[in-house]
Order: sequence, then structure tokens, then C-alpha cells
Amino acid sequence: MGKDLSRITLPVGLNQPIGNLQAMAANTEYIQLLERAADEANSLRRLELVTTNMIAGLGVMERNQAKPFNCLLGETFELITPTYKFLAEQVSHHPPISAVYVKGKNFTFTGTQGVTPKFNGRFLSIEPTHRSYVDIKDEKYEICTPCFSVHNLVFGTTYTDLGG
Repeated sequence: MGKDLSRITLPVGLNQPIGNLQAMAANTEYIQLLERAADEANSLRRLELVTTNMIAGLGVMERNQAKPFNCLLGETFELITPTYKFLAEQVSHHPPISAVYVKGKNFTFTGTQGVTPKFNGRFLSIEPTHRSYVDIKDEKYEICTPCFSVHNLVFGTTYTDLGG
């Protein structure tokens, strides 16, 4: 059974030079897929575009294997672009939980992000504890992020794995 790492301080070199809320904004890289879904008449095609947006966001996680800095309770991050508005807030410090709200022209993305990190000596496992929702037209999509693991932290070539 893995150990809970939420209260252990790690060397600063393992962190990205950004905060967790800003890292969450990186997942909006493919947000235009949700706008395309809102314009789509076929409900199966809408589901496909929402799913593709979620999977593309996982690719952003895989590229950024370093840990973002923890945010302070009540800290916020806002990103306003011509096509959408992103707002995130740190709503709990222990355990760390962030709330996010993204408003596009034809969609709304809401949710909370909390994780349980565990280290078992061979790999670091990051298990999500919350869900996100996308509202398009009269449909609501519930998104469950899979477990994210980082292997070979000490020896060998580091790689990531998604599962669950």
C-alpha cells in the first residue's frame, strides 16, 4: 500500500515554475473542441468532441511531468482570452482542492480538482478524487479523470502511464 505524500515537502527542483491553478489553465489548450461540439447537431459527434477535449488535456499532463507549486487557500488564477474565460480558486489547502470555471461562447466547464498522491517505492501514483462537468446545449457531460502514474523516478528513464 502506498504512502500519502500530501504532507511531505519535496525538493523544489521537482516543481514546475508555476502554480497549480496556472497548470490547470494549460488544460484549456484544446478548448476549441468544446466550441465545435456546441455547434455540432449530432449528439454522438458532440460526445466525441467532448471526449477528445478531455483526452487531449491528458496529453498536456503527460508533457509536464514536474509538479506545480501548491497554492495558498483562497488564491485565484484568471485567464481571459477572446474565446473563453477561465477562473480557478484554491478552495481547500489540506487536502488540496481547486475549483475551476470556464465559460466559452456556447459551453460551460465546471469542476473541482483534488488528488491523492501515493508513492510505493517504484512509482508515484496520482489518483483524482473529484469530477468535472461540461454543459453544452441541454446536455451535461460528467468527466472522470483517470489515475496518472510516474515510473522510474529514481533509476531508469522516467515515463508516465494513465489508467483506471
